[in-house]
Amino acid sequence: MTVTFLVHKRPTLKISSMKHVLFYVLFCTALTFGQSLESHKIIIINNGDTTVISSDPNSMDSIIELNMKSMYGIGTDMERVFKDVQVEVFIDSILNQSVLALEEPADTVRVKMGNKRIVVIEKDRKGDKSQRKIIIDEDVSERNDQIHREEDKDYGLKDEKDEGFFKNQHASWAGFGIGLNSFMNSNDRFFSESDAPFLVLDYAKSVNVQFNVWDKRFPIYQEFIGVTTGLGFQWNRYGLEKNVDISANADSIYAMNNVAVNYTKNVLRSTYLQIPLLLEFNSNKSEHKNWHLSLGVVGGVRIASSWKTKWENDGKPLKAKTKDDFNFNSLSANAYAQMGYGNVGLFVQYGLMDVFRPGKGPALSPISGGIFFNF
Repeated sequence: MTVTFLVHKRPTLKISSMKHVLFYVLFCTALTFGQSLESHKIIIINNGDTTVISSDPNSMDSIIELNMKSMYGIGTDMERVFKDVQVEVFIDSILNQSVLALEEPADTVRVKMGNKRIVVIEKDRKGDKSQRKIIIDEDVSERNDQIHREEDKDYGLKDEKDEGFFKNQHASWAGFGIGLNSFMNSNDRFFSESDAPFLVLDYAKSVNVQFNVWDKRFPIYQEFIGVTTGLGFQWNRYGLEKNVDISANADSIYAMNNVAVNYTKNVLRSTYLQIPLLLEFNSNKSEHKNWHLSLGVVGGVRIASSWKTKWENDGKPLKAKTKDDFNFNSLSANAYAQMGYGNVGLFVQYGLMDVFRPGKGPALSPISGGIFFNF
């Protein structure tokens, strides 16, 4: 859609009496005074949204053109979307110049003068002023005191951040998280030494790290409710408090006390590739002012596991690393919840599957929680 806003230089009036002559003189005087103003106010009403612009006559063309091109998306696909939008431009004084000239002129332009709305009809698009007519369209004084605003209309336009498969909005999965790891026993209580003597944890070294590289949200109700999936990585570190050597065979994982060296670091580690399925709730359309809640399940596939130790011998630091599956479960499934504000949240997850393969290690479920920073 293209629009041309023109203000006629002089209206053609039929003078049939002295009163009309006097009116004509007063009108021309007001016209001349209006042209001498250094600034003019332009009111643009677009579907109930009002924009007020003040400008001097020399720059008015470019200002209105910039605003109107922005609203109509001249030269873009927006032009096709807004083909049914009605726009009125009211100008508080008559200018001896064209107000706006875009790519192609239109047939009709409305300009408000006082309590009247003037309609300029341009018959000759080549600029023959003799073909232009000015008529009084209607009395608008009664509706000047109120402007009924329509609710914002959804034209199916996507936010710039929401365009493309890898650009998303209002999803809270992609980002970086860090927290603590622990275990729950078969009675859904925090495990104790009696559940697994060699797995007593040093919580200062038992860390859960999450780095989720991508998410995709499928809206159910605008920005407020949606389903999110994505892709990420999870690193589990279980720092062992006791000075033990970890071993595993086809039947079980077990440990033996090490009396030869004193470990300064004794950690079991596992790494999972994870994919979530989350139902997300948001309180605000603005991501920076938004409370969010995510609930769902995160599934994973183990891609690495190891046992790493550090110690000193005659003041010389030594370390060792053993790569093995240690009977860690090949798959994981965690109930996941995250709540936060803006780009920061708190997460907690509880294992729906045991840490180790059934019958190959202690019957323990993983549990972790911490802070999360969204991309």
